Amino acid sequence: MKEQINELNEKLTQTVSFSSYGFSLYAKDEIDFAYKYHRKENEVIDKITYSFEKDKWGEKFSLSSIGFGIVIPIVNTILGNIEFEKKFYLPDDEYTVNQIPDYDKKNDYYSDLIDRINIIENKNINSQVFEHVKIEFVNQLNETVLPFFFQIKSLQDINDKILEKEQWQNWSNYIFGKTYFKAMIILKLVGNEKRYNEFTTMYISRIEEAIKNGRDDLQAYLNDVIKLDQYLQSNVHKDLV
Repeated sequence: MKEQINELNEKLTQTVSFSSYGFSLYAKDEIDFAYKYHRKENEVIDKITYSFEKDKWGEKFSLSSIGFGIVIPIVNTILGNIEFEKKFYLPDDEYTVNQIPDYDKKNDYYSDLIDRINIIENKNINSQVFEHVKIEFVNQLNETVLPFFFQIKSLQDINDKILEKEQWQNWSNYIFGKTYFKAMIILKLVGNEKRYNEFTTMYISRIEEAIKNGRDDLQAYLNDVIKLDQYLQSNVHKDLV
């Protein structure tokens, strides 16, 4: 089956030509048949992933969907430099932003690709189906994925289009993973002291109030928020920029 997948992916990349858009393959999972491409532009890395999904018997394969998002490496670097009480997994290439307000072409993290039509069944490639799927893949790339990347080109864009525009309760719709930690870092990096101070004061106060009302499980989280605040206020992070 591996040979068939490699054959299909070669045909797909010949059509799409990721390199013409500035993307290069940086990771390939030959067990899950997943392919990851990235493009670095200044402080931002644009990422595209897709995979050939198999059924539980491993006899049918479909080209799943296009996953895409934006990575700001310095944000992950700062998070990785702090010893938090509550440990969490943070890969170097974890998305910073995976959605943007008012971007009506993207409704969720994965953009579904025409109902999981099987391209391979019992090791046989259906060329006609693959051509159809390939066209849909290219259409989504051009109509949804690439325009998405034009929306965010810098930390300042995240500040202006998300952190300043949206209520803090909605930030998690757009900023992936440890949303509020990442938001604090971004606000500090762009020098938005007013918004930073307003948010951290409010957020710490809310957590403290919750703990007073019996949420003892939040104590370690509160300690981590305070630790991050102290780290950012010390300006140690400036040595990493």
